[in-house]
Amino acid sequence: LSVIHAGPSVAECFKEASEEYDIPEKLLVSIAEVESSFHPFAINYRYYRGGEKKTASFYPESREKAEKVVRYLWDKGYDFDLGIGQINSRNMKRFDIDPDELLNPCYNLRWSAFILKDNIDRHGFNWKAVAAYNGSSVYSWKIFRSLMNNEASNVRVK
Repeated sequence: LSVIHAGPSVAECFKEASEEYDIPEKLLVSIAEVESSFHPFAINYRYYRGGEKKTASFYPESREKAEKVVRYLWDKGYDFDLGIGQINSRNMKRFDIDPDELLNPCYNLRWSAFILKDNIDRHGFNWKAVAAYNGSSVYSWKIFRSLMNNEASNVRVK
């Protein structure tokens, strides 16, 4: 049995978010695994150098360090993804979400479930809705593989 340690109460947060938005918990767990490897302070941002789109990732050791990076990216208008569910800055603006609050994994997971539910309401409960979470059709296959791997190895969040 594999156990992923994502924090003392994060397992309960997955359960609560999935119940609140009627999202299968295993699907929410797979999204967090693919998006951030369960890192609560994961930050990914996009920038251009020499006309070419680049991506950079940070995995700060503390919330305080993450807040500094987030504040810089937010103030400079970068396109970035944040936290355990990698909530995108466009969604932060769209739903008026405080980026610093997304560093709380439970709060982040609730928004993750909300955004996925919004996609399901628009596209139906299908892989297109899952792909819309990340904006890539390849993403659905990553989630599918994660679901199958987790099911086969009995991975659970603790």
